Amino acid sequence: MPNDICRSQPMTEEERACFKLWTQGLSPNTVSAYALDLKLFKQFVKKPLEEVEPRDIQLYQIQMNTAPNSR
Repeated sequence: MPNDICRSQPMTEEERACFKLWTQGLSPNTVSAYALDLKLFKQFVKKPLEEVEPRDIQLYQIQMNTAPNSR
């Protein structure tokens, strides 16, 4: 996982372990992309991942679809 992403948006130990399992065996570029996606989502919800609710994900999807540079 890229160090700059971890420093700017720290993960809990549990989040780090889950992320490592989730991305095991994937290419470094894919892991970097997923880490960036997770960082942006955490910045959007402004709460620990264990507190995220389905509505938070829906609002993030809406925000991503309406952003000028959405993917």
